[in-house]
Amino acid sequence: MSEIFTFLSTAFPPITQVTAFKGREAISWTYEFDVALKLTGLDVDVAAAVGARGTLTIDRGLAAPPFVFHGILASVELVNDYGAYGLYLAKLVPTYWQLTLTRHSRIFTDVSIPDIIEALLKEGGLGANDYRLALWNDYPKLEHVCQYRESDHDFIARLAEREGIYFYFEQGEEREVLVFTDTRAAHKKLAPKPVKYFPAPAGDVSAGESLRSFRCRSNALPGRVQVRDYNYLKPSLEVKGSAELSGKGDIVLYGENVKTPGEGTRYASIRAEEFAARQTIYTGTGPQFYLRPGYVFDLEEHPRLAFNSEYLTIEIEHLGNQSASGEDLEMLFGVDPTKETYLATVHAIPHATQFRAERKTPWPRIDGVVDGVVDGIAASPYAQIDTHGRYKVNIFFDEGDAVDGSRSTWVRMLQPHGGSVEGQHFPLRKGTEVHLVFLGGDPDRPVIVGAAHNAETPSVVTQSNYTKNMIRTGSNNFIEMEDLLGSTHVHVFAPKFNSSLHLGNGGYNFDLRTDMNGHVYTGNNLDVDVMANKTEDVLGTITEVYVGPFSTTVTNPVTQTYNATYNETVEGAVTVRYNNSLDLQVTANTTQVYQSVVNLNVQGPNTEAFDSTYDETVTGKMTGVYLASREDTVTGEDKLTVNGTQMINVTGDVTEEIGGGYNLTVTGDLTSTINGSQTISTSGPFQWFKKASFDGFTYGVSFGGHFGASIGLFAGLKLDLSAAISIELAASVKLMSRAIEIAFSGPSINAAPIWLGQFGARLNTIGAKLHLGSAEIKVNGVTLFS
Repeated sequence: MSEIFTFLSTAFPPITQVTAFKGREAISWTYEFDVALKLTGLDVDVAAAVGARGTLTIDRGLAAPPFVFHGILASVELVNDYGAYGLYLAKLVPTYWQLTLTRHSRIFTDVSIPDIIEALLKEGGLGANDYRLALWNDYPKLEHVCQYRESDHDFIARLAEREGIYFYFEQGEEREVLVFTDTRAAHKKLAPKPVKYFPAPAGDVSAGESLRSFRCRSNALPGRVQVRDYNYLKPSLEVKGSAELSGKGDIVLYGENVKTPGEGTRYASIRAEEFAARQTIYTGTGPQFYLRPGYVFDLEEHPRLAFNSEYLTIEIEHLGNQSASGEDLEMLFGVDPTKETYLATVHAIPHATQFRAERKTPWPRIDGVVDGVVDGIAASPYAQIDTHGRYKVNIFFDEGDAVDGSRSTWVRMLQPHGGSVEGQHFPLRKGTEVHLVFLGGDPDRPVIVGAAHNAETPSVVTQSNYTKNMIRTGSNNFIEMEDLLGSTHVHVFAPKFNSSLHLGNGGYNFDLRTDMNGHVYTGNNLDVDVMANKTEDVLGTITEVYVGPFSTTVTNPVTQTYNATYNETVEGAVTVRYNNSLDLQVTANTTQVYQSVVNLNVQGPNTEAFDSTYDETVTGKMTGVYLASREDTVTGEDKLTVNGTQMINVTGDVTEEIGGGYNLTVTGDLTSTINGSQTISTSGPFQWFKKASFDGFTYGVSFGGHFGASIGLFAGLKLDLSAAISIELAASVKLMSRAIEIAFSGPSINAAPIWLGQFGARLNTIGAKLHLGSAEIKVNGVTLFS
């Protein structure tokens, strides 16, 4: 009799016999078959056998094609050596099972879930003929997908479960094919004919291949599934989606890493289908071949007509016994002895129900912090951030080999302060070590929590300056706050033109400086209080513009020293008030130009000393009013030039004392009006020289006294007229002229005719009076006056 169960492998010789096997298959599960093998007369190197390919075949003869299971040997065990033969136990798994042996931590960016699955399958050794993606839905590219401390299989499984993708295996003639799908339309029928329901007792083989039992279990469902999340790029957007079920109660899932309400609805629908796929489960048992997960079968001849329908196999357990004893079955597989050569236990759902795998694969959590460095697309002295201030980060656990900013998505950085317009952010440059946490522990949601120092990027505060508090940027801008007792200070520095602000301990307790331009601006008042001395050093030009009123109050003496030219221009009226004495000293030339009216009001003594030349030019009218006495002292020459009319009005006495010579030159007329008496006293000779006619009129008494000689020369006529003449002489007088000669023998002359020569004559008396009552004056026989 030919064997029903056979096993072929490069690790075992062809004479190897299958005594029994037990296996389990399920959708989204890597099947496992434990095969008991009997080998007579030969030994097998169990270590070398691991990894070899193998095929378990259930041969149905000519009635049907063989029912095969391909795979590799995950383990080989020598159970017992009975001398005549050896008993081995080999575990057959699909090639894809090898991905469970891996363990990786890596980041995928800007890829879709199918892209990740296919990349890992190829990396795991599966060729193009070893898998197939039979996907109906479209899958967008994701910014950041992280595999963290998990096998490639678990990583693929949890991503697929979240997206509603599941897998099963096709068994070809030579090898298994892994199929990923997301739609019930991908499931085909495998059994060549419908599966018969025949409730016969165990061991009854009269019905042939059939299901002897077919149970139905219905489970309660929730009434609704909600998926909610938060999108920081659209904070006001309500990210929420829901899907209805036929039961009671809500299931609310938050933090599913969805960005839009549409995504929320999609994921809620997948979760609802996950629950609905387990609402009704059918379980059948019997010697029925050709049932496989992912395939559809028809059930017939069930007394409940509704059960005679299409079903999708989601799980199946196989048990085959070709020659094993009951003890071997119990020892090898932990099952009770059975007379059945083959027994299948199948779990199925209605084909009309869309299957979704349960989310059983653990989603890894990162509960602590991980480290990395800020990345960027290029070497740059500046932070490489996006419009939201986010960073690319090379996380150290990432095994990927992408470079220049391609190893992560944009990652936010938590800040100590923020708000609608307020905030704080010190940008990090490429290569800066950072620590990250993950929202909800989800590896796909990293956030930078801070920067960390290392040997290449040391701390700005170390043991050498442990009393300082420092903020320093990459361009060496810094703020230093010294806490050392007795030396506390704050220093702010920008290397551009060595600009700095120093507060506290130091040569100056307040020092603001720069090597270039400076500017102080206040939109309102500016108050500067200096409680002691103030020194300003300006090496260039000073320009001060005051749009409003300007007031300066100095309560102590003021000294202003200008070592060069001083120009002051005032566009409007100027009032200078000195409430006390003014001492103004100018050691060099002074020019004052007043293009309009100038009023100078001095209410107290005013002393002006000019130790050198003083020039004053007034192009307009100049009026000086002195409400008190005025004294001008000139120690050198004093020259007054008036190119126009000059009027001097003195309402009181005028006294002029001239210590040296006095010259008065008048190029035009000179008029002197004296409303009172005039006294002229000379200590030396007095000369009055007239180049033209001279008229003098005295209304009143005219007195002239001469102590000494008085000589008057007249080239023409000199005529003195009086209403009466009285001459009194203390001694004899003789008047002589080239024309006349008058001799007085007595002290009095009355009404005597006086003849003057042609050259004229002058009568001088000393101690004499001349009285003219009636007189006649003739010159050359001509009567001039009588």
